[in-house]
Amino acid sequence: MQEAIDLLPWPLMLAVMGLGVALVLAACLPTAWVDRLVRFLHKRFGEPAS
Repeated sequence: MQEAIDLLPWPLMLAVMGLGVALVLAACLPTAWVDRLVRFLHKRFGEPAS
């Protein structure tokens, strides 16, 4: 692991880590918006009769 740290410049490593965090957040974002929309629709129109 130390060899990788010595070979790669730290700004590049920070950029790669930041890209990873951004990808994880982007992957989770649609689910959060869908959950909010479903919760809003349930509150607005009530629970569906089943």
